[in-house]
Amino acid sequence: MQAIGARPTVIRRMVVLEGTVTGLLGSLVAVVLGVPLSILVGELLGRISFGLPLPLRLSPGGLVGWLLLSIVAAAAASLVAAHRAARLTVRETLSYQ
Repeated sequence: MQAIGARPTVIRRMVVLEGTVTGLLGSLVAVVLGVPLSILVGELLGRISFGLPLPLRLSPGGLVGWLLLSIVAAAAASLVAAHRAARLTVRETLSYQ
């Protein structure tokens, strides 16, 4: 992007946004797959151990908290990559291709 005229701030913003969206989508996929899997494991282990299924109790506050934490962590992790990408010269960016 820098080779075709993008400013370093634009590159930083794009990389951080992409990392944040990837973190958000990954977290949503984890919740969508994790909840049914937790129900199945609770059913299985409860029946094996106690003869009755273990109920799943979700904490909405905990779920939102972990979702926010994962989004913030994804944004922070992509900040390092964004900073490095924005510091590259045009010559360096063209040599990667």
